[in-house]
Amino acid sequence: MTADGSAGADGSTPKILVAIHVRAGARLPKSAAELVTAARTIASGLGAEVIGAVYGSEPAEVAAQLATYLPVVHAVAAPELAGFRAE
Repeated sequence: MTADGSAGADGSTPKILVAIHVRAGARLPKSAAELVTAARTIASGLGAEVIGAVYGSEPAEVAAQLATYLPVVHAVAAPELAGFRAE
């Protein structure tokens, strides 16, 4: 995306990423709906698309939950994040 929010040189639509880290067995955080709403507000002003990414040791279930809010969600499984704690 360019600084003014216009499409890239290849004509692609700019994207805003909502990224969520989860621990194994976690559920979608309550704040996810607020994050998606804020991202959509920003995206509408830029002509951008909102996509999601859920990362952690076992992100698939939460990614599926986030997909109820967004049309594109990527699950990024990284077993080495199993012990990671955001502070």
